[in-house]
Amino acid sequence: MSFLMNFEYLLQTESETVKISHEKHPGWFDHYNELINCLFHVVYFVGEEKKIESDDGYYMTFAHNQLLKLPYTVRAVTVLTERGFYIESALLVRHILEVFVQLRFFNKYKEKLNEYVLKKRRITLKTMFNVFNPELYSKMYFPLSEAAHGNFGSAVYRTTYKSATEGTTIMGSIYNEMLSNYILNQLIPLIYGTLNFIPVFFRHYKDLVPPKIELNRESALNELKKMMNSQPKFEKILKDINPLIEYGI
Repeated sequence: MSFLMNFEYLLQTESETVKISHEKHPGWFDHYNELINCLFHVVYFVGEEKKIESDDGYYMTFAHNQLLKLPYTVRAVTVLTERGFYIESALLVRHILEVFVQLRFFNKYKEKLNEYVLKKRRITLKTMFNVFNPELYSKMYFPLSEAAHGNFGSAVYRTTYKSATEGTTIMGSIYNEMLSNYILNQLIPLIYGTLNFIPVFFRHYKDLVPPKIELNRESALNELKKMMNSQPKFEKILKDINPLIEYGI
């Protein structure tokens, strides 16, 4: 009988893939725990709004809720990526992108948030993307959606085709340079953008944050910048995503 895929083989290949992932991307895997700590800590110092039922109050509630979940999602993406679960990572990166675009959009248009949350106003994600960079929707969000919706483009994560009749199935976990870079090249700038906009998303942050916590945030931003400058094929991605993650662009 030919080999049948099993759980034990999956665990074995995961272990091998983790080792290679860490060797190939030490910048991320050696430092992401510090970035997660930073994401946990900054949310303690967002303050509160006197009028909860106001545009500022609605936005703070929305943003605070989203930021509370983010460190766990970043951890999940990292665990999946280091093990070679690239399509599963892509689903979560898509979620982080959606959340960050909403945080940016509704920070700019706070008066629209309450009706959007209550389903009284429909605003598409494409509309939100267009405020920052229309091309970002097709270049970044659409390919991630291919994976999320199981469209034909998602086949690249588990199969390799030479022709319409010839191909192979990827069994277990195998490190893939292209897919690993694909995930990290999108995750890293989104974490950078989130930490960069903390003082914008939470208008009381600068008055409340202890110097040590703020210094950690600034150090995290510098570390993420360093990662972005060292990641392969990052220049093109940064050009597209910079209007979303940087001030005044």
